Amino acid sequence: MRDTLDEIHSVAHLLPERRALWWVAGGVVDALLDVAEPTALAQARRLWNKIDLYVRDLATGSRPDNEALLRELIYAVAGSPPLTQRIRDIKLLYGLDVLRPASAAPTQTLQPVLAEVREKLRKLRKFWRQYMVGEPKSRAAFAERVRTLQAKAASLQSPQLERLLEILAQVSERLPEPHPAESDAMLVEMAAAFLLADNILDTFGQPPADLDEQLAILGAWLLAAANGKASAAPPSGLRPELLQEIGAIQLRAQVAHEILANLQQIEQMLDSYARGQSSDKIVQTLAPQLRQIRGALSVLRWERAVGVLERCQALLASLAPGSAEMDWIAEGLSSLGLFITPCLEGREPREQVIETFLERFDQRPPAETPAQPEPAPAGQSSELLQIFLEEAAEVIAAIEAALPVCREQPDNAEALTTIRRGFHTLKGSGRMVGLTQLGEAAWEVEQVFNRWIEEKRPATQELLELASGAAKQIAGWTEKLRAGEAPQFESAVITGLTQRLKPDVFEIYLKEARAHIATLEAQCSRWCANRGTSAPEEFMRAAHTLASCSRTAGFEPIAELAAALEHWMPFAGLTVEEADAASVAGVVARLKE
Repeated sequence: MRDTLDEIHSVAHLLPERRALWWVAGGVVDALLDVAEPTALAQARRLWNKIDLYVRDLATGSRPDNEALLRELIYAVAGSPPLTQRIRDIKLLYGLDVLRPASAAPTQTLQPVLAEVREKLRKLRKFWRQYMVGEPKSRAAFAERVRTLQAKAASLQSPQLERLLEILAQVSERLPEPHPAESDAMLVEMAAAFLLADNILDTFGQPPADLDEQLAILGAWLLAAANGKASAAPPSGLRPELLQEIGAIQLRAQVAHEILANLQQIEQMLDSYARGQSSDKIVQTLAPQLRQIRGALSVLRWERAVGVLERCQALLASLAPGSAEMDWIAEGLSSLGLFITPCLEGREPREQVIETFLERFDQRPPAETPAQPEPAPAGQSSELLQIFLEEAAEVIAAIEAALPVCREQPDNAEALTTIRRGFHTLKGSGRMVGLTQLGEAAWEVEQVFNRWIEEKRPATQELLELASGAAKQIAGWTEKLRAGEAPQFESAVITGLTQRLKPDVFEIYLKEARAHIATLEAQCSRWCANRGTSAPEEFMRAAHTLASCSRTAGFEPIAELAAALEHWMPFAGLTVEEADAASVAGVVARLKE
């Protein structure tokens, strides 16, 4: 129908009736094409039938009067939302918004637009979360998404929504890049803005009487915070239910900070215990942190989360080194971390994570036949796995975005912290869904970054190579999981890279390597003074040992060079030319470098 009307409109100057009829009829088709409400559908059919009959009359050569039909079509356009440019042009030409405001039109025709605006608002929240966790260049991405949402929401002709989005656009231009590390600046203000945006969409067509007032109060609060004048408490005048929700967001964020800090300490102590590096009195050591976590969970009446903590405490009471129960404890604590983390961003906790762990834990084998936790059957864990895959994609993207920053600014502590936090999240969420090897690989990288940050060392090429390689390997595993495949968790490369960077291993290797190279220098000087003689035994032993320990520590280029020197040793007695001796001395010099 629309194509037919456009064709007629293009040749209407050759027809006897007014050309405007076909232009307006095309606007009616635009307005009624996607309606689903029965009454609106009936109206659309009635108008289309009238247009069809009129076209048939023209085709027979008759010249029926079209004034009444044109008026009816204009009236239909007047009551429709401005979904297309043609509708907006018709309304402007005839002044229809003054004669019959679009708000008088039924909101059913706007449902597709409302649904799309809701989806874009949901995605805008996601980009705000990325900014809150400190992802590089995320402020610009958030600002761009605000502008995209503004363009889509214009079709709704909601002055309140347009004003709110304009405020968000102004805020996005004033935000620091990146978001300050370990800060919850703008958390509550933006959470309140998203709540008000939801309210505007929920009450679309019938806005509350106080909406303009609420928007003015909230807008002033937002802009003041963006200008660095944040207030400790929400402004007076906001709706009681909005104030209550803001208070809950603040409390959840504060509690989440405390719980996650305690969980990190507990996980570090448990990791040391599992590797035989701490006291056997693990329960007494962890008691203060466990009490604080339980108290915080109880304050918010998260009883199911308290149940997870109680089960972990029960296992700790009888924990022995090497026990399979350690995996259940790690999974339970990781589930608490995943449960509470969204609260740092002003969101509700992930209850599904807690329920999944409790269900799996209560169905585990009896104590006399312990078994390590394995992923739940696909039908039971698919929802949790999807949460993990979505979060993993965001975390890996954040790590990859922070790597170039570290290369350009090796002393950038915020970028290093972003990478460390990313692997910490992958460790916990991987263990939670039963991907123990993935979690273990992420843990290895996290430990290296923990020590690096504690010692305030600048990023090195080897450190960034570890982070980049580990992120790519974990991304490959998650892609296979997303495709429904079972990945082979080969973490030897990650383990080798982390071993090279562990302070204890590195210092031991460096000390030994320097001693071996000093021996090589001394023995090489003696041999060069007596070319054509056999290589001394000390010369051969130093080259062999340096090659071996370098390969063990993961320094393959040094290992290959030392091995090449070792392989030359049997031919030392045949090496008499000065140039050849200089080449041998050059190899030793390169090893020292």
